[in-house]
Amino acid sequence: MKIVAGAADGTARMGCLHDAEALLLMNHAMAPLYTKGTAWELRETLTGAFRDPRGWFSFAGVVARTA
Repeated sequence: MKIVAGAADGTARMGCLHDAEALLLMNHAMAPLYTKGTAWELRETLTGAFRDPRGWFSFAGVVARTA
């Protein structure tokens, strides 16, 4: 990690991280300990929910659907 931290440019840094990942996975398996998931559902009678560029949901504009 010292080599990665001292890499001057992004391409060299990513190359070092790729090599480190290959060494780690060569003889060992990895599995995520935590996975983030988001699920939501809006009633058919409502409209106006949206997801912003950060991936956050906003229900501030939810109103009853007309017609």
